[in-house]
Amino acid sequence: MSVKMEAPVALERDHNSITLAWKCSTVAISINYELEICESGVWRSLSSSISATNIRKKNLIQGIEYLFRVRSQEKGSTLWGDFSPSSESMTVLPDHVKTLDAPTLSSRDSQSLTIQWTDKIQRDGYKLRFRSETDHVWQSINAVIRDKIVRKKGLLPGVKYYFAVCPVGTEDQYDYSSSSLLFTVSVLSQYLTNMFPSHLRTSQSTSNVLTVDALAGKTIAIYFSAHWCGPCRAFTPKLSAAYKLSKAANKNFEIVFCSADHDESEFDSYYKEMPFYAIPYNDEKRESFMGLFKVSGIPRLVVLGPSGRIIIDNAAGQDITLQTIDSWIEQGSKT
Repeated sequence: MSVKMEAPVALERDHNSITLAWKCSTVAISINYELEICESGVWRSLSSSISATNIRKKNLIQGIEYLFRVRSQEKGSTLWGDFSPSSESMTVLPDHVKTLDAPTLSSRDSQSLTIQWTDKIQRDGYKLRFRSETDHVWQSINAVIRDKIVRKKGLLPGVKYYFAVCPVGTEDQYDYSSSSLLFTVSVLSQYLTNMFPSHLRTSQSTSNVLTVDALAGKTIAIYFSAHWCGPCRAFTPKLSAAYKLSKAANKNFEIVFCSADHDESEFDSYYKEMPFYAIPYNDEKRESFMGLFKVSGIPRLVVLGPSGRIIIDNAAGQDITLQTIDSWIEQGSKT
């Protein structure tokens, strides 16, 4: 087996460890890797049974420069390939260099992740970098981020991403934080994809939005209501107020209006009072929802988890607070 190994690179480091990664010319699950370290001109093996293409080397000493190299072996064979070229010289972070805690996930949709972090000191801004789970090169978000939260768009479904953050404009010296946990964009379950129309109405625009962008990964309340229904008109302002609070608090929650109005003009007039998404009045899915959820009276508020499982059969008439919505989201995360 002829496998060409590339020199290991440093993915991240802290005050006593370096996380290394490497590439080889073949992709196989039956390969072992041996990693060697060079200290003061002497090479020694760290491990000869590494199955991944990355490893965190702990217990390194500040002020010492380290080199690394790697080679591969097909499992079951006694033959090793050639070592890769030596890495560049690497050091752990000195004590005077600080780092923030790793970023966390605030929210997500089908194409973006909203990342946040904590910092007790007022800064001029922050730099954020990200990479996929399989990528050995970080990508940087070019603009300086003024807040401690940012939405990264244009991410791909099925791909897992790491993030790291670093302050700018500070007298103290900082390096990037350790990597976040792996985060993925939301995917609308196949059940919900089949249930909902491909597009939804939005009260914020005359154009429709993709259902996957609006609902993926979220707890969803379907609101069956109509303008001619007195109890509905009494409940709608209360539900709208709770929804607006949930949006301000960045909750992973959406409401979709399913109209039982007699005609489209009634629907249009009533929908102007709502901040929710809505199933277009002329979409055949609107009437099928009535049968699917066996709606015999309105108002009706059916709460679904991100998978489509029913959490609450009818929450209409309840005093809905942020705590109520949080409990729905928690229940939805378990389905």
